[in-house]
Amino acid sequence: MYLREIGFKAPCAVRSDAPARLTPECRVQVNHDLFFVSREDYVKKIKKNPLKYCKRLTDPVTREVFAPSKKSPRIDFEERAYFFSSDSTRAVFASNPSMYSYPPETMARRAPADSTAARSDSTAVHKEEHETKEAGSRG
Repeated sequence: MYLREIGFKAPCAVRSDAPARLTPECRVQVNHDLFFVSREDYVKKIKKNPLKYCKRLTDPVTREVFAPSKKSPRIDFEERAYFFSSDSTRAVFASNPSMYSYPPETMARRAPADSTAARSDSTAVHKEEHETKEAGSRG
């Protein structure tokens, strides 16, 4: 695994005094965030109660980092829990979960925004890229 090869070390997400094992068997994904644990049985602990161990998550729609709580909107999709920073981002995810269930190629953080602004911002970027390509091909 690449992380081991570069010498990356991380504490266990369940027991911070123990080093995590950087193996697929000791990896848990909540939203698009990865958590590593020191023992395989800890994977079940996190999956059973993710909010106990995942103190910061990335909203899969806005990519905003937030502190989830018991009141955070949640959807379970393809055997994975997804938590959201707001009801509006949960609604956007629910309308097309497969679009948001896999991390984008870049996980650049976005500033907090409501879901409408996030969608229109994305549309504007794609439109601008298309117009730039068209102008270049005419040019």
